[in-house]
Amino acid sequence: GILTGIAGDFTATGDEINAELAKVQKSIGDTYSGYEKNIDKIEAYYTFCIDEAEKLYSRTWDNSVKYYKLVASSVDHGDSDAIDSATEDFYDAIYEDAFDDFFDVIYEDAFGLLYDDYYDGIIDDAVDTMAYKDWVEVRSDFYKDWVDARSDFYKDWVDARSDLYKDYVDIRKEFMYDK
Repeated sequence: GILTGIAGDFTATGDEINAELAKVQKSIGDTYSGYEKNIDKIEAYYTFCIDEAEKLYSRTWDNSVKYYKLVASSVDHGDSDAIDSATEDFYDAIYEDAFDDFFDVIYEDAFGLLYDDYYDGIIDDAVDTMAYKDWVEVRSDFYKDWVDARSDFYKDWVDARSDLYKDYVDIRKEFMYDK
């Protein structure tokens, strides 16, 4: 049940982040004027997204400790196949599936949608409505903020996933090889 709970937490967090994005998009609408009046909502979304992901990673670490403690207390330490299976179950469900799916939902899809809707959409379409210099500045500002937020998300995701993998390797080593 712990693995199901962790995986469900990834899904629920992705859903929350996407629901927040939908609110932002609704507030902005499909005009440059709406974008200009609500740019602060995109910036707040970036913060929300990164904060929620960091909270998820912290909960995942806490729950992975619970999982490994359960494995330690319930699996025969002399049964290397059972230990291998229990630790591989964690690796497959969380390290591979949950982390990868979350990456796709946020880094690829949500950030991609922001780029398409605003940088390549509303802002790009506004080129003839303002001085070119101003348009380039608005477009550059959006891109810089978008890249920074996306990079922060990626860095946190890689760090959390790497930490989880290190723990996975250490635990397998303790169970299976340090006897």
